[in-house]
Amino acid sequence: MNDKKVYVKPIHTKNDTNKITLKRIYANLHPHYWKRKLPHLLIVVPIIWFIYQLIFLGIFTNLLAGQVAPRFLETISMFFSLSLTLIGAIFYPYSLYWYKKSLIGQILNNIIYFGGFWSVIFKVILTLIGGIVIAGILSPVVGILVWRKYKNRNEIIGEEIDFS
Repeated sequence: MNDKKVYVKPIHTKNDTNKITLKRIYANLHPHYWKRKLPHLLIVVPIIWFIYQLIFLGIFTNLLAGQVAPRFLETISMFFSLSLTLIGAIFYPYSLYWYKKSLIGQILNNIIYFGGFWSVIFKVILTLIGGIVIAGILSPVVGILVWRKYKNRNEIIGEEIDFS
């Protein structure tokens, strides 16, 4: 009973621990959950690319005191907006999961609408699209934070219907 056994952790090669692939990123997502969120990206990607483009062009234009931005600043703006859009598209399912659990998501999803039938339908559609866009714009930051949190906890993210 008093055997003093020494346990050794397996040796990890450099390639195993440093590679971040899409498979490793989506390992904490239930497969049905992230596949169901792919159609959202058809709406989100063009909108967030446009919003990021406006933000960076506005930043670079203000740096030049209202002058028209030179071509190289437009190229830099395009690079930043495309890279943030790509990162946001990858981490979007995590960000959407955070949005549904957050205070602003709870408030927007529980609004009671008044008015005519078509105005209520229009408001509901705008609220849904607005929530998707909010999650998409914040996904480069929030998505990465949620991914790291659930990766460290080793938990699977999904909705109730995924696990039943």
